[in-house]
Amino acid sequence: MIDPMLATHNLQRAAETQGGQFLFKSEVVDIRQDGGRVRGVTLGDGQEIDADIVVNVAGPHSAIINRLAGVEGEMKVTTSALRHEVHHVPAPPEFNFELDGVMTSDPDLGIYFRPAGGNHILVGSEDPACDERHWSRSPITSIAV
Repeated sequence: MIDPMLATHNLQRAAETQGGQFLFKSEVVDIRQDGGRVRGVTLGDGQEIDADIVVNVAGPHSAIINRLAGVEGEMKVTTSALRHEVHHVPAPPEFNFELDGVMTSDPDLGIYFRPAGGNHILVGSEDPACDERHWSRSPITSIAV
């Protein structure tokens, strides 16, 4: 079963066992460099955090961090965040959708559904041509230090 939140949580816990700390909902406004090497980040509140290594885990907003680091032009793959309508609903109690459900897609209706953790159903839009696309430009980010 695909569970991005659990995978992310596991990475967070692994980093914490090695002394990593996480600051959630923190905006990185600058990646400080010296001699072509990263020296740390500056947050939106002015706090400066020194680090020899900065790992870009901004997901669909990673292009923003690459731009701050001055490496956007070097990237072979870029990202743009598209808001996507998704619903996470419980399966009927008498049916184990997590074990017995299937991934279903209907491009004519522009929807899909698939099993999700905890016996839930993930229902999403396939972004049909009739729906306006909403590109996100302002992420809420978290950083690990």
